[in-house]
Amino acid sequence: MGKFTVTRNDFQIHINAPVDDVYQMLQRSSSSWPWKSQWHQDLASGERLFMVKGHFLKDNAAAAECEIIHSAEGGAVIQVAGSRGNLMENIGGNVFNVGVARFQKKVMEQLEKSLREM
Repeated sequence: MGKFTVTRNDFQIHINAPVDDVYQMLQRSSSSWPWKSQWHQDLASGERLFMVKGHFLKDNAAAAECEIIHSAEGGAVIQVAGSRGNLMENIGGNVFNVGVARFQKKVMEQLEKSLREM
């Protein structure tokens, strides 16, 4: 596929590759991630969505919803939103927002690393 330009700011990663290529690259590299990933179908707009689930303290679950959307410049943008996970939200668990933000940051770092290694 060749080398791509990857830039990151806040909770977005920009890459000069089509959405489908980015999705496939990340899906292939996810086997080496320390978390579980759930890969979803295309969104109606042709964009992609996947979820990364893990833990940030011993017993606290977190999730990061990752959306790969079309960039105005012709590439793709990955947006990551952190969550304390459906299970913890459903039972009203007391989860520190700091932990969720940390997990979100770790997922961003892993996505960026995976893309830079392609």
